[in-house]
Amino acid sequence: MLQWLSNLKKILFCRISNANDLSNLPNWRIGLSCAAGWSWGWSLVAGIGMTQKFGILPFLMWLTGNILAVPLMGLIYTYFPSSKKFPKWTIFWLWLFLFSYFCIMINMKALLCGFGGGDDVLSFALLPAPWSSVAVISIALLTIWYIWIGGLRFSVITDLYQYLIQIGCAITLAVVGFFLVNGQIQVQWITESSQSFTSLEWGYFSLFGVLFGAIADGQMWQRFESIEDKNVVSVALWSGLFFSVYMFFVFVTTLFYLSTSIIMGIIFLIAMLALCTSSIDSYIASYEYILKKVNINYHIAFIFTILIVCTWPLTAKFGIFKIWSFMAEYRMYFIGFFVLCSILISFAPTKTNENIVVRLLISSILAALSVIVFHASHKNLMFANIDLYAGMFVATIIFLVLSIKTKLLSKKLIQFCENKKLLLK
Repeated sequence: MLQWLSNLKKILFCRISNANDLSNLPNWRIGLSCAAGWSWGWSLVAGIGMTQKFGILPFLMWLTGNILAVPLMGLIYTYFPSSKKFPKWTIFWLWLFLFSYFCIMINMKALLCGFGGGDDVLSFALLPAPWSSVAVISIALLTIWYIWIGGLRFSVITDLYQYLIQIGCAITLAVVGFFLVNGQIQVQWITESSQSFTSLEWGYFSLFGVLFGAIADGQMWQRFESIEDKNVVSVALWSGLFFSVYMFFVFVTTLFYLSTSIIMGIIFLIAMLALCTSSIDSYIASYEYILKKVNINYHIAFIFTILIVCTWPLTAKFGIFKIWSFMAEYRMYFIGFFVLCSILISFAPTKTNENIVVRLLISSILAALSVIVFHASHKNLMFANIDLYAGMFVATIIFLVLSIKTKLLSKKLIQFCENKKLLLK
């Protein structure tokens, strides 16, 4: 009997030895994990809610930023090496800490929508409101338990099955919705917003709010640092591919979603279970990574996540759109600043640089852009400067390309000069 209890204790509470080892997993599998974790319950809730509130075009703008976010982080992580120092900076570490908290809160709120207890998206009420909250907390605690046992590895392994459920439900919702409404699209291309900003302005905000969002995401840093640097771009591109496939069917679902159908309500709940647990387990695992940066072991990390989950009802009264909008706006300013810093550090003139004038010009322009971001962050509403943000985005992309070309040209020039010296000798 005692032996049986001892074995049960090992199964239920003892951690596996390779809890954070991803070395034997292929790139596509880790990329799929990034996509599943990046999907959030918010992707389906926002997809439906955003098209209902603002229209199809703002949703597509938000979708574009979402699809590009993880591949963009992979490129920045690989081609701007100074970005790898971000998690070592105290202020960035604090951001990762707070961001993971927000992500757990948002996904628990999204799961509440799945049970019919949310106010952001109308769904068939499958449980009374009090029992919906109990169900959400119980599922989150169960997620903490299996990450306690298997760590990051269990998060990545289970993401395959969660992703299959996500995409299966998205396809089913799209097909069932199409037949329930006889192929009649339920949303408009763009709607008149009742808010202090237009629907198109919301689209711009959501695009810029999420484009660099993966850089603020602890789960992405944890996964990228757990694999070899040479594999990061491949993993990031796989993530973009898997996420695009899933979001295509989410997009179709938004066109034909019918909230009064119990069939769609059940499918919606199954999808939310897969989406939210995939993201929640990723952020629970990321807390171990984040706290390890300040020499706090994983036992404390999991105690902390239990406290987050149990105090979730205190923030549940806020809508997902309100929480996400608050987080996205400040994330945009914060991460934009760090990305610009990374570029400036990578391409600032050095004593060994043969092309100082060009690089100085590029660095000066990027510094000016960072000042614009700082100035804009002091506005009450970013929507007042939407054209400025669009121009800033285009200018940043142009100078990113120019910077990379300049670096390659500089290397070729140095190599050419060295070859000439050897020939003269």
